[in-house]
Amino acid sequence: MSRHVLVAGITGALGGEVARGLLARGHQVRGLLRDERRWPADLGAATKHLGDALKPQTLHGAADGVDTVFSCLGASVSSEPGAGWAGFTSVDTPANLALLAEAKRAGA
Repeated sequence: MSRHVLVAGITGALGGEVARGLLARGHQVRGLLRDERRWPADLGAATKHLGDALKPQTLHGAADGVDTVFSCLGASVSSEPGAGWAGFTSVDTPANLALLAEAKRAGA
């Protein structure tokens, strides 16, 4: 059964791999990305939604017609003790909460 999946953070290493795997399995993929110039060339079958999850108004419509939302959003992490917490609390949490609100709005 083919699904329509929104992959948030599709231009990152994890998001790109998730999208490639979904496309290889015959699923329809829409990628959420902030910068169209970073779109991976090998994701030609996927569609794009330009938006920034830290600017929730830009997410409107991203999850329309989507069955599943797969989030690969987040600030880069560091292996240093205590590093990355500011990124988590100032990026990961609000970005994913905004994405979740858009998914709920769209019925995904």
